[in-house]
Amino acid sequence: MYYYLVGIKGTGMSALAAMLYDCGHNVVGSDVSLNYGFEQELTKRNIQILEFSSSNITGDHIYIIGNAYNDDNEEVKSIKTNKFKFFYYHEFISKLEGFHIAVSGTHGKTTTTNFIKQLLKDEPIAYIIGDGTGGGCTNYKYLIYEACEYQDHFLVYNPDILVITNIDYDHPDYFKSIDEVRKS
Repeated sequence: MYYYLVGIKGTGMSALAAMLYDCGHNVVGSDVSLNYGFEQELTKRNIQILEFSSSNITGDHIYIIGNAYNDDNEEVKSIKTNKFKFFYYHEFISKLEGFHIAVSGTHGKTTTTNFIKQLLKDEPIAYIIGDGTGGGCTNYKYLIYEACEYQDHFLVYNPDILVITNIDYDHPDYFKSIDEVRKS
């Protein structure tokens, strides 16, 4: 399978790219030239990173769009205009195979996800961690990932196990109160 990740340098997107690569898929992506500090996993795997350009969008990939990008991005605009197959990051993860173990909560998601990854290290796993680390193997059984509550993106997930580390008022640009966080 050929995957193209729009916004590949983000923490979740770089981890997803590394996981897909380790699972045997062809992966390429694009982003701005700025270095966010999460490119190590991509560089280690020689995953090509292009600068945003509508000329990158050719229709021969499945496109995964990072949640930070909307229709103002020239690549997103081209994907949608040409009606190419695409998913947003959180939608794509929700469709992946395996026994899903999702970690949500305001604090401690990355640490807890890493801990679960270590507990299952002798099992066939794939993982997407919010510090930009991702990995996996072909025919993995368990998919371990952070389920961030921002903009309610995590509501599309249907995990087999959900770990909620805590609930606290966060993301005030989206949630207006702690009650909205609890409701989500």
